[in-house]
Amino acid sequence: MKVLFKLKSKNAKKCHWVLESSPKTFHTLLRKKKVFFEWHRLSLREFIRPTRCYKCNRFGDISPKGPNEETCPNCGQEGHKKTDCENEANCINCNEANFKFKLGHSVDHTATVQSCPAYNHQVEQLISKTDYGR
Repeated sequence: MKVLFKLKSKNAKKCHWVLESSPKTFHTLLRKKKVFFEWHRLSLREFIRPTRCYKCNRFGDISPKGPNEETCPNCGQEGHKKTDCENEANCINCNEANFKFKLGHSVDHTATVQSCPAYNHQVEQLISKTDYGR
């Protein structure tokens, strides 16, 4: 097993560790749901997070020097940051998916919420490409 990185938690006294393991170890640990480590009980769950650019808020683009302009994660428009946004939520990823694939995703959410249909599609894509050893 290999430690990849640490994530902050909403609770300042806690944190989340992301680990990488073999498929066999993954299945064994996931079935247990909890393990004990140095007098602490730790909860386990699968970590799947699609890559989203902090500059343009699109999936798959991670370069701060990428071709896309900086885009507000709240309204999907260029020219301002979320802290300065006065517009209603309008997801850039669902808008682009609707246009490109003729879908009917709701767009009245930000590009950063986990309930976003485009985000959930990216999660499904990652799961389908993951080697679970089966």
